[in-house]
Amino acid sequence: MKQELIERIKLHEGFIAKAYLDSLGNYTIGYGTLIDNEYKSNISLKALFQHGISKAQGEYMLIAYIADLSKNYEGFPWYDRQCQDIKNVMLEMGYQLGEFFYLHFKHTIEAFENFDFLEASNQMLESKWHRQTPNRCEELADIVAKHQSRTSKHKTSNIPDTHKYTVG
Repeated sequence: MKQELIERIKLHEGFIAKAYLDSLGNYTIGYGTLIDNEYKSNISLKALFQHGISKAQGEYMLIAYIADLSKNYEGFPWYDRQCQDIKNVMLEMGYQLGEFFYLHFKHTIEAFENFDFLEASNQMLESKWHRQTPNRCEELADIVAKHQSRTSKHKTSNIPDTHKYTVG
């Protein structure tokens, strides 16, 4: 996992030491880490509300959550076949939107599967997510769109010279 992804998430999420209810009514702490049922059963929510956590603890939770997401996405062709930059975008989407974000981004995932990064980017920008967090979505969509030209160049460079031209 790249440190770049961790730093980008930290920048987008900001840090809040004490547990709070996010805009969707979910308990959250640190760098926007969802306190799911696993955390609730292992940690006293009262202590999180009263005492909070350090930035180091928040980063540890962020890294652990991203590692879990990565492990859970392994085996999906739309994830496995991508370069690390695209995987990082998917991981950040999963971090912000929830592990199963891809259920709501079917056209985006289909575009990723087809290595149509421009279409994936467009789908991201046409989403409700974009209306909710436009700056973050646009930044990630831009990363995705930039891969379209890399993929196109890569594909044409693999075509043997004998197939580039037809002799009439």
